[in-house]
Amino acid sequence: MARFPAFEDYTQKRNFADGIKRCNELLRKNPKNVQLLTTKLRLLYAAGSDEVSQVLDELVAAPPREIQDVVEVESVVVDGQSNVFPRPSSAGPAVAKIWDAAAKAVTNADQKLEILTLRFERAVLDDRLTDAQQALIQLKAIQPRNRVVYMAHAAFTQLISTSNEDLQARLAMGLARKAVSERFGDDKTLDCRVPGQIFAVQGSVKDLESIEGGPFQDSKHVSDARRRRQGQVTANGSATLPKVPEPGSVPTQEWLAAEVSSLKRTFATLIDYGASTEALRAFATNAIRLFQESISNLSAGATRSPVDACFLAISALVRMFEQTTDTQYLLHSAYLAESLLRHREHTHEARLVLVYLYMRLSLGSLAMRLFDSLNIKEIQHDTVAHVLFTRLSLIHPHPTTWGYGDADGMAPFKRTAHALKVYVRCEDKLAETQASVLSHGQTGIVFDLQELRDSLRMSLSRRVTLLEHRRVARLTKGAIGDDEAARAMGPLACENWVQTKDNRDFDAAFDYGYNVERVLHGRGGSMPSEAWLLFALAADTAWCIATESSSMVTGPSEVLEKVRQAKEVIDPQLPFDQQASKLGMTTAEYLAGDLALCVLELLVYVQSASDDMAEDKVAEHTALINAAIDNLSTDALINASDPLAESLLGSYAYADVLGIVAVANRFVRSTAPAGAAKELQHSQDQAHRLVARLQQHATEQQVAITGSGLRRHMERDRGVWDGVRMLGEVEMHGFCEEVAKAAKAGWEGMLKLKLV
Repeated sequence: MARFPAFEDYTQKRNFADGIKRCNELLRKNPKNVQLLTTKLRLLYAAGSDEVSQVLDELVAAPPREIQDVVEVESVVVDGQSNVFPRPSSAGPAVAKIWDAAAKAVTNADQKLEILTLRFERAVLDDRLTDAQQALIQLKAIQPRNRVVYMAHAAFTQLISTSNEDLQARLAMGLARKAVSERFGDDKTLDCRVPGQIFAVQGSVKDLESIEGGPFQDSKHVSDARRRRQGQVTANGSATLPKVPEPGSVPTQEWLAAEVSSLKRTFATLIDYGASTEALRAFATNAIRLFQESISNLSAGATRSPVDACFLAISALVRMFEQTTDTQYLLHSAYLAESLLRHREHTHEARLVLVYLYMRLSLGSLAMRLFDSLNIKEIQHDTVAHVLFTRLSLIHPHPTTWGYGDADGMAPFKRTAHALKVYVRCEDKLAETQASVLSHGQTGIVFDLQELRDSLRMSLSRRVTLLEHRRVARLTKGAIGDDEAARAMGPLACENWVQTKDNRDFDAAFDYGYNVERVLHGRGGSMPSEAWLLFALAADTAWCIATESSSMVTGPSEVLEKVRQAKEVIDPQLPFDQQASKLGMTTAEYLAGDLALCVLELLVYVQSASDDMAEDKVAEHTALINAAIDNLSTDALINASDPLAESLLGSYAYADVLGIVAVANRFVRSTAPAGAAKELQHSQDQAHRLVARLQQHATEQQVAITGSGLRRHMERDRGVWDGVRMLGEVEMHGFCEEVAKAAKAGWEGMLKLKLV
């Protein structure tokens, strides 16, 4: 007997039509064979055939008898829908009929319960809420007295509602009110939070009032709704600011606390009135003096005051950097934070702000070291890890053993891979807990679990990290490979990249009326967000097309359209740096992204034209690419005064996109008309020349950077310098040497880049 074909037999060569033909031959002899029909269904999905519905109808007409076969059919359909966006909430009516038939085929109540429970659990794991609700309806029919099933049904009915006026919302409200009126709350073993949560989600004030004092109100949803309704009561009236006592007239710690309180008020006033750099300098030097005194002469018993004094000084210095763009103030800030850690090693905020500072200074190895010390736990990656992963590929993409012994700790590719696995691991845990709700009975956590799952799946930070992970790969490995992290994120649709949830926490350090986290992470007051994502996605897509790798979007033309829409908010007549800042980018990121867009436009045209490629159209696109290359202004980048690594991010950004130009031109040149091929070769040669110049600049920077030169850079503002150097000459020397070494390590990576 001939072996039945398997889907895997046709994946490598992607000859799905041959597989379908073989299935048809065997089905003529055995038309109701479930295994053959299932294999054919999978092949049809892979081939993008419109015969899928016909095979599903055949499976409905002769439904599988074994539950394993039902599960297999459902898996095939769910996999086939994996790139549909928005994600379907159901596997469809055909699969529902197959499950119904499987449940009806058994007469034993326990077997029926087992089948329906499995259907529910699989639907929840796949985040198919409509299917989960349908399974619960059937479970209620066979277990009418099971109140856990009742509560779960109410919760999932609310979850699939899209507005308070739709049918599902009305059904959920009816179920919730019935639970209250029939006194479900009297059952002490039952989790009774769902009705109150439904009232809160739908904003039903009358129903919320009806459950006050009972078990239905014990949820965050109800508490939040009640607070919103009552509002925040604020006290009116004036307050008299306390006078700072004279030193010696009160205990030392009391005087120190009063001084810090005065500094806080002064700083808030300076920020409110837009104080000048001179006024901020005076404030910063005063705060540094107080910090130095508090960790030396006044250190006994001091708790928060030295920390506040240090952070106030850093806040003023970061504001001075924002006004002047002079990096010496960021170095002063970093030294202050390092000094604080020598005296208060468990000050988490100091470690976090150091990561921000070192990333802004393009000192990737130091940023990774400090990020390690934060001990970020699992899901915290989604709220905090943006500080490291947003631009790590553009300042330190290569692995290095410099500094701290653990080679893996300094391998950005492994770092981003680990962070992406956290999302998958957390999603799986949440899904498993939600799917087992009928076993543990905690229906009151269904809403919270769903919110967390949605948050992780739609996370902006997750998308940023994935793009960084892939850019690190192409810069260091020359290939991206088959990326499981991309598949785990959901449909390969452009909309899946822009419909995001921003879970980043920019209030995790300190804020005295001025948020240093946002200033250090953003550009021009804007944070990297949708436009940043789209520019990076365009570059990634261009690389994938040119190298014939797996892309993260199935429709590259959609990426181009989304980028055009994102750019509509800025005036094209503005200088490039102002256009970039309005989108939360550096000038180099913006110009490199613009070049990547031109390359992607050429590649999309080549894909659509196929054998009918017109020489004039290729020449037109090539001219736009050459113009975008000219806009990179590598001369200005190379010739600018750079005592440390200010131009490092721009160098990596330009080298990355020029590498994309090189592989794209090679890809197009193989099929382009002869005349166009010559122009493509010219732009490819230009890319190679520019990268060689950037690498020569990197060599010069490595030689020029010294600890003593860095010290001279920090000495230029004598007022601030005289304050920070009092924190220790030996420590200052060590700091300058460490920073210089980190900068050299960053530039070293530029020399490892190779173009095709």
